[in-house]
Amino acid sequence: MEKLKTNLILGDMSLMTGYDYQTSIDDDTYNQIKLVQENKQTAKRDVYIVKDSSTIARWGLLQHFETVDENANPAQIALRAEQLLKLKNRVTRKLKINALGDFRIMPGNSVWVETQMEDMRLSRYMLVHAVSHTIKNKLHTMQVTLEVFE
Repeated sequence: MEKLKTNLILGDMSLMTGYDYQTSIDDDTYNQIKLVQENKQTAKRDVYIVKDSSTIARWGLLQHFETVDENANPAQIALRAEQLLKLKNRVTRKLKINALGDFRIMPGNSVWVETQMEDMRLSRYMLVHAVSHTIKNKLHTMQVTLEVFE
């Protein structure tokens, strides 16, 4: 990852010409994880549930359901459920920055972002998820989609 860092800064005072920032709990956000495993011995399903009551109280129940491998043991299933809850129990944040272009920016790179958003200040390296370069009338611009994690 260290080799993929660029020395570019995208932000209020550097290259950025605008941005689109969205937050949502409608896309890939879950506060309850329900994992089910078929049990051939009992001819029933074993159910594993982990949840976060505080975000359920704020957002309502957002459940992720998954059937797990019949060869997984209970400890593996419980660990998977906890990891999924940790990963999915958050507001998703999408940031697209419009900026003057630089061909060094490619998906997989990271760039330093320095800007004030509606609900948070960004001052850190961020992973470039996608980038679109445009050259029009000798002006090189780009739209950079970044992964935003709190």
